[in-house]
Amino acid sequence: MQGDYACLHAAIQALEDTGIQSRSAPAEWKHGALQAAFVGELINRRKLYSSDPRGVLLRNHKVRQTADYQRHAVTETQAARAVDRAESFVLAVQQRGGKQ
Repeated sequence: MQGDYACLHAAIQALEDTGIQSRSAPAEWKHGALQAAFVGELINRRKLYSSDPRGVLLRNHKVRQTADYQRHAVTETQAARAVDRAESFVLAVQQRGGKQ
């Protein structure tokens, strides 16, 4: 699901815009660490984003995992909601655009 990847790239950009890098290899983020850093640093600690995008990375990742690896198909409604969440998340990061 493209929405999951769009959110991942937007979160990486948001973190890099504030000087936060992956603790593992340069430019390499594991999904859980990325979600924790975005929420912990940019939402909770620095208050750069509202709490609205708090669960987007996790929720959209679960939808993609379900679509890719499980028997049960993702419904059209679930997919549409994931896309809406992704669009809102990416827009929030674009609007913030490196402002600290």
